[in-house]
Amino acid sequence: DDEAAGAHVNSDHFKKMQQDFPPHLKETPLIVSRKVEGND
Repeated sequence: DDEAAGAHVNSDHFKKMQQDFPPHLKETPLIVSRKVEGND
């Protein structure tokens, strides 16, 4: 849900990943987030 996604993106472990991952990536990945019906 949107609340859980927001909590994840604003978490300390996500911020750490954003600092740690770039040297290991060839390019920045395209991330697409969508709500899918049926998982309420």
